Amino acid sequence: TSVMSSSNDTSLRDIELVGDLNDHNHQYAPADMKNAYESEVESLSGARVPLRRRIKYVDVTNTIVLIILCVGLAIIIAIVSATYNKVNTTQSVQCSYPTSVSTVYTALGFPGYESYSWEDVLTRSSGSTVNIWISNVNPSFNTWVDSWLSTQMSSLYDIKVVRVPMTNTGVAINQIKSEIKANNTASGSVDLVWINGENFNTARNLKLLYGPFATKLPSAANFDFESPPLKYDYGRATNSYEMPLNQAQFVFIYNMNHFPNGPPKTLPDFVAWVKENPGKFSYPNPTLDFTGAAFIRHFLYYYPLSDTNSYKDMLGDFNNANYLRHAPAAFNVLRDLTANLYMKNGKPYFPVSVTEADTMFGNGDLCVTLSYAPAHAGQMVASGQWKNSTMAYVLTTGTLANTNFMAIATNAKNKLAALVTANYMASAPAMFTRRQPERWGAIQAYNPSASFLSTGGWKAAFDYLKTYPQTPSAADLRASALTELVALYSTTFNNDWVHCVLNYNTSYFGSPCN
Repeated sequence: TSVMSSSNDTSLRDIELVGDLNDHNHQYAPADMKNAYESEVESLSGARVPLRRRIKYVDVTNTIVLIILCVGLAIIIAIVSATYNKVNTTQSVQCSYPTSVSTVYTALGFPGYESYSWEDVLTRSSGSTVNIWISNVNPSFNTWVDSWLSTQMSSLYDIKVVRVPMTNTGVAINQIKSEIKANNTASGSVDLVWINGENFNTARNLKLLYGPFATKLPSAANFDFESPPLKYDYGRATNSYEMPLNQAQFVFIYNMNHFPNGPPKTLPDFVAWVKENPGKFSYPNPTLDFTGAAFIRHFLYYYPLSDTNSYKDMLGDFNNANYLRHAPAAFNVLRDLTANLYMKNGKPYFPVSVTEADTMFGNGDLCVTLSYAPAHAGQMVASGQWKNSTMAYVLTTGTLANTNFMAIATNAKNKLAALVTANYMASAPAMFTRRQPERWGAIQAYNPSASFLSTGGWKAAFDYLKTYPQTPSAADLRASALTELVALYSTTFNNDWVHCVLNYNTSYFGSPCN
């Protein structure tokens, strides 16, 4: 069959194969096969080639090809072997020194993981769990974590989110403190914690937080960490120990049916309204409730100068002389209010929580309630708990504003998972969902000049969001925002309120009450 082939290349290959066989069996080949083979070679090459010479030539060629193939295979085996040994050695080093990873990516310098790139963090955190401790003061946060964040972290990063509820942030702080006291320095039960203000100040003083980390995260590009709301947390420098979550601002909430001419717009006007409408307002006990404590601080800010800039001498570290310049005048005004507050059993009644005050407002017992969440009124109306005539507003003399953050415990068991989760909570998609009124409606802390807004198309998305009609405009909120003071001012003022307002005895006269 090979002799009769019509293709030169195929025929030559076939001929070489037959020739090779013929070399071993030539003496036994029939004469006619020998003659046919020689004739075909002659016709294809154009010359008479002796059969044995042709066969020897083919053998030499095959031998050379075989040698080349063997040498090439040896080289390939050597390369593969060397590569395997290198990889095996690298894996051994990684297992022995888990905080040192060989990578071509940029090392971000996270404490304890200095050589890790973000890709390393993602790889090493995959398949782990993160425990997020959140106080129960805001149900919207709980719902957002359970229904949205948990799903995203699982599908995107293979990280399981476990929300740990607590009555207040101090519970988490005490947990970290007790674990460290028991020499649990690396397997703590708190990974991420929702924090700000006095709790952050306490945690930093006791060295309970991991960091600095926030400015090293990829999502740090979404924020201006030099802006006062992010650079300071109630007067304490954040120093990259907190990742911004939401911003909050104090608002007054009223029923329009009780204010045909509009609500009082300044702090003195509000005081006058309370006096003119006894029994229609009260505020939560500031020693028991965060919102109540924030309400009375407005008086510390505004008096004695009756000016929106009056408080600025108290910025920075706590100064007792500056405090005593403000406190007596503030307590005098608060005492004047007391006789005109909502009464219970013949005495001024201070609700034990803002939740109780909200219930009293919804029942019509109070005409005004308070919140540190601008969207709160809209959420309550949307849920059917308050009437459509409800509105929230800010005073032109200013209302307190702050940022709340996420922090990582210094003894967190799952620090890498905490880093990934904190980073994603600060991402554009996460901020967008928290801003959605139907989810939370929280004000976000991002930098309006951040590139993700312009290049990522998120500006149009955020602009498209409709806020509740009961929520003050962004312009009004910005115009009236007052920076929170260092936490010690609030603690001192709350404690003094007990003596100077709640249990005030007219026979007592002296600082700081008078």
